[in-house]
Amino acid sequence: MRNLILFISIFIGLFGFSQQLTWLGDHPASEFGLKQGLREHYSLKPFHLLGKTNDSSINLRLFALPDVAYFSHTDEQLRAMMGFGASINYKSKLLIRGGYSAGLESKDGFYSAQVGTRKPKQKADFIADPRFMLSYRPSKTISLSAGYDELFVGEGSRSMLLSDYGSAYPFAMAKLNFWRFEYSTIYQFFNEDLNGNRLPKFGTSHYLSTSITEWFKLGIFETVIFQSKDTLLNRGYEFEYLNPMIFFRPQEYALGSIDNILLGLDGTIFIGDKLRLYGQLMLDEFSLADIRARNGWWANKFAIQAGMKGLIRKAPDRFFFYRGEVNVVRPFTYSHLSKQLSYSHAGVPLAHPYGSNFAEILAHFSYRHKRFQVDLWNSYSLKGFAENDSVNIGEDVLRPYIDRADDFGHFIGQGQKNHAWRQQFRISYRVLGNRQLNAFCELHWRLNTTKDEPVGQIVLGLRHTLWNDYRNF
Repeated sequence: MRNLILFISIFIGLFGFSQQLTWLGDHPASEFGLKQGLREHYSLKPFHLLGKTNDSSINLRLFALPDVAYFSHTDEQLRAMMGFGASINYKSKLLIRGGYSAGLESKDGFYSAQVGTRKPKQKADFIADPRFMLSYRPSKTISLSAGYDELFVGEGSRSMLLSDYGSAYPFAMAKLNFWRFEYSTIYQFFNEDLNGNRLPKFGTSHYLSTSITEWFKLGIFETVIFQSKDTLLNRGYEFEYLNPMIFFRPQEYALGSIDNILLGLDGTIFIGDKLRLYGQLMLDEFSLADIRARNGWWANKFAIQAGMKGLIRKAPDRFFFYRGEVNVVRPFTYSHLSKQLSYSHAGVPLAHPYGSNFAEILAHFSYRHKRFQVDLWNSYSLKGFAENDSVNIGEDVLRPYIDRADDFGHFIGQGQKNHAWRQQFRISYRVLGNRQLNAFCELHWRLNTTKDEPVGQIVLGLRHTLWNDYRNF
């Protein structure tokens, strides 16, 4: 069965159709290729430029979605998926894009995808990964979207606000463009497992992006996580949060709820058209007096990101990309009274994949020449873990913060410290010209001080680049 799926995936990848996408995680230079102006707001991804096609007919494209990888580790392991996708653009007003991939993946402790539906088997897991996105632009100022996918906010490799490391989820989004502003309202439908039962929870996010000048953009982000049912009340969906023109904190007080509300800032400084400085700040709870006292108050929950990225373009098909980034998250950030209120979906944080109680520094270098691309990834992180289950030190966003031992004395990296190094060297080749199909070879090296020995691995594969496939955490 594995060999059959592997053969079919390679066949589809070689002879299927594909398309050039607007934004691709595997090609860091693509986001620099777009002209930045006072009316362009590209921090919320994926974005769809519906105005690029001006024909009056339906533009239909089909593309293949192969995803095959061989992992050389202590045991030989294989991931073999195949699928199809389609994109329809009608009169530059309607864009429909979707795909479905399914296949088998060996149980792998080194790397395991956080997507799709898993059904345990004796030697492998079955994975199904459906994605769908519909965008409609009734006018130049209004854009409406809905689908089953993930969203990402920011310019960084990671995001402190909203990231795409986990599973897809249903959502609906409305955007309004006016003057130098873009205002987005997002309705999200999450779930968490509780004693073997999948319980729903909901999220509503507002994101206001403004181009203050040609060289500076600022985004203001707020989000609320709420559940439809708790031990005291079956409230259903909270329709008060459907209002796109409210602030969540006053509304939460008016409702008398215990919902999880977070506030964030996202900023980018453009130095020319080839260098960007960026940063993010997420506030869960905050007390300036306790910050000044340096007493480690548990409810000083916040996350900070600072980074820079640049592009040196030698020719349209030849460039060098570089990035440096620092991420810091305080203990207990993103957590709440229960995992039904935590900032997470399907057991995975909605922001940084490390959750909380950590500091990270990373660097990424990429060189592309025609069809070839070489990437080098390096990162170091310090994260604290609880020494036993009876102590909550705030490293797990799914664990309620009410069982903490103390109110003060909480600092980043507390608990059992794990120093982690991640190195990845990747060589990829674009198959069939501009089609989004890559054959690649990856060399991984990882070291965790809580484990006694470093781990190395070679990965060989062939995959589409329609969605991100992270192997760097």
